[in-house]
Amino acid sequence: MSVAGMYCDDSDVGDLEPWFSGFLLKQHRYIETVFGCDGSYGEGFRYYNFAMHSFARIIPMLDRLFSVDFSAPVTESYRETLWQGIAQEDTLFTFGDSEGYFRGEAQAYWIGGQSGPMNNFAWLVARTKDERLSWLYHTVKVIDTFEEVLNETDDVPRRAPDDLGDVAFFRDVGTVVFRSGWGPDDFLFVFPFGAFL
Repeated sequence: MSVAGMYCDDSDVGDLEPWFSGFLLKQHRYIETVFGCDGSYGEGFRYYNFAMHSFARIIPMLDRLFSVDFSAPVTESYRETLWQGIAQEDTLFTFGDSEGYFRGEAQAYWIGGQSGPMNNFAWLVARTKDERLSWLYHTVKVIDTFEEVLNETDDVPRRAPDDLGDVAFFRDVGTVVFRSGWGPDDFLFVFPFGAFL
């Protein structure tokens, strides 16, 4: 964001090459490495949420200022999180050192304690108009935050995931999920299985 803020403002600085191209290449490499093609992310929700904290600022900025769009691998990355949780109960069955809830992870002090649940995904809701992501976002939402000022989320329709079925296999990260349904009292079993990225 600093590079974008100074880009071509000073003839002594110029276009900030090769730093700008190097940044773009590193971002591309990171996104291609951790975001699965099947709607998954290569780490637990804590790290996924932290990545989205940065991407909420970087991806829209790069697209708006430089017409560089890194959003394609990110747009459906919430699907694994949707499957792994009971959003109505603020419960998340994740792995690693992530916690078992949405709201506490979204408000972790190192991400921004002033933020509301999943506020790092507001830009993605506004950008994609994805009705299932909107349902997840609004189900765990508690308060409006600054992200709702920047991104219109309330006008995106919400669609509950009831019709998704009972089993999902995220091959890119090796996660299998079994559910008896999508209600707050339904059975949910998540476990790692197969290759990881």
